[in-house]
Amino acid sequence: MLRWILGLDAGVAWTRPAWGWAGQAALVLLGTHLAADRLDEILASFLGGLPISWPDPELPLTLGTWVALALEVLTAGWALGWLLAAGAEPAPDVRAWWKRVSVPAVLVPLLWSPLAAAGCWSVSMAVEDAVSPILQVGARELGWIAAALVGWRFGLGGIDRVVRGIDRPTRPFAAIPGALVAAPMAWLALRHGLPLWGWT
Repeated sequence: MLRWILGLDAGVAWTRPAWGWAGQAALVLLGTHLAADRLDEILASFLGGLPISWPDPELPLTLGTWVALALEVLTAGWALGWLLAAGAEPAPDVRAWWKRVSVPAVLVPLLWSPLAAAGCWSVSMAVEDAVSPILQVGARELGWIAAALVGWRFGLGGIDRVVRGIDRPTRPFAAIPGALVAAPMAWLALRHGLPLWGWT
């Protein structure tokens, strides 16, 4: 199975320049969705604990779900927009990057990274769930291998693109409004979307 996965990875590598950006975006979208799944639970618990007589006991969960969905869509749009905006000639070194450093060049990678990492973990869980009915041993390890490959091929590539490819914008604070929405999602992805501190 491992040989097959590595062979598939090598087989499609040569086509990656044509669609690699889509994989980079998809990884962040997966991480954003993972964060939103946790956010709706937090919001539902908060709303349900308020001293309000809800007409429907499911209403706090419904409201939490819709708010989480709205933030998920906004964060996804923000991330995709900056991925596409990072089309400048990549800065070859730190000195060149520093000459055109800007607020987006710092904020976007900081928020992008935990979302992409959570996307890798989402892939790992999906592979483990898909393989575990077939393989009694090794499903978790295959999930980790898949996450590592996806992180190597798309996660690092996306981070590299938003680090080195964001030119100095005409409006230096253009990234801040979206970052205010993306920051909570990035924190949730870091706190609850990675197998570092568990899911609580």
